[in-house]
Amino acid sequence: MLAEEGVKVGDYILVRYVGEVKSRGGRAVKSYEVAVLPSEEVAAAPTPTPAQPAPPTTPQTAPTPPPTQAAVTSPPAVAEEEKPKLGGKLEEIKKFVDELFSYYDSLTIEEFDYYLNTIKKWSIDPAIVIKELGLKVEGNKVTK
Repeated sequence: MLAEEGVKVGDYILVRYVGEVKSRGGRAVKSYEVAVLPSEEVAAAPTPTPAQPAPPTTPQTAPTPPPTQAAVTSPPAVAEEEKPKLGGKLEEIKKFVDELFSYYDSLTIEEFDYYLNTIKKWSIDPAIVIKELGLKVEGNKVTK
């Protein structure tokens, strides 16, 4: 498995025990999943920082605009809502995100954006990926 993954010295290896399965011969064997994270990606990954509380704000009221003469206007045009598109990359992105979440239980939105746009160089909005792939966002954390 390690040779198939192209593991190099310094790479991070995840070996996850999946459980026992029956072999073709009917014997119980232990099953494992193997994933590799290249050391270059680990070195370039942002270091998570604890969230800082927002500074207290004082309530402000918006100034009232001066009265104006009513003008006859046409109703505003209703823009059609466009469905977010990931182009022909949807399957590639889905595969990458599945692999990413095999390493991590959750990522901050900033970390998720980093992997999509700095590591993979896709220049896509993480919110679109989250919506298209049905990922969950709780606070600042993205989970599968």
